[in-house]
Amino acid sequence: MAVLEKGCKNQPLVGKWKNELGSVMIIDPSADMSLMGSYETNVGPDIKKFVPLYGVMNPMNTANPTFTFSIAWDSVEKATCSAFVGQYFSNVEGEKLLTMWLLRDAVDTEGDNWEATMVGNNIFTRAKNTCQC
Repeated sequence: MAVLEKGCKNQPLVGKWKNELGSVMIIDPSADMSLMGSYETNVGPDIKKFVPLYGVMNPMNTANPTFTFSIAWDSVEKATCSAFVGQYFSNVEGEKLLTMWLLRDAVDTEGDNWEATMVGNNIFTRAKNTCQC
């Protein structure tokens, strides 16, 4: 496999990414635009533990594709899931993934539903020389 600095043709999301909080995401190559890889958070109870991620890239725009992926955290504290949506951009400043996320905690009652979901955003930048296709 060749090591490239830019994303792979038609799969620009492949490679290693890091966000502003220090969390690391690795997206593996696929033949069908599905996203599989791992996510290592740098915050919360699952800090520094790689967990699987699964998602899909929309194949309609491979230049600046939109994508989504999900993570089921295996925390001992709470049963939580995250869903990310975002878009890839590349310019003279480099490659970025602009994302929005939802983090859902499991709660015991419907009355606690109001406090179970958090919303946020992250900007991921590509770690240098990490795309393998």
